[in-house]
Amino acid sequence: MKGNFKEARKHAGLSQDDAARALGIPSRTFGSWERGEREISAVDAMRIADIYGCSLDYLAGRISWEEERALARKKRVVGSFDALTDQAQKMLVDYCAVLLGNPDCRKDPARGIGLSELNAGNVDAAARMRMGIERHGH
Repeated sequence: MKGNFKEARKHAGLSQDDAARALGIPSRTFGSWERGEREISAVDAMRIADIYGCSLDYLAGRISWEEERALARKKRVVGSFDALTDQAQKMLVDYCAVLLGNPDCRKDPARGIGLSELNAGNVDAAARMRMGIERHGH
């Protein structure tokens, strides 16, 4: 498995010796994995991904570093969302709907929820008031 093995280690700030030591294997074995000269077991690949703080998809070269970072951000958002109370989660969902109604806040301004949809009831009146959106103004 060559993939992004070396790049993932560098992103983790580890030398080959550091990574081999963390895994409890000889540096030579680790180097042969990194160069793709020797197959690595799924269990060892999972251990390496855990040590590096990356996904198996990135380690295997199935996704780019940018995609890996985007997935990490999404995981942090989901973890933060799960820590909120039900009421706070609803407020956050309502706020996201408002942001999606603003073309300046979307990656693709042609997609998303428009103010007419917000006013049609997709976001409750209390949420619109909390966020400073008047029902009559577009």
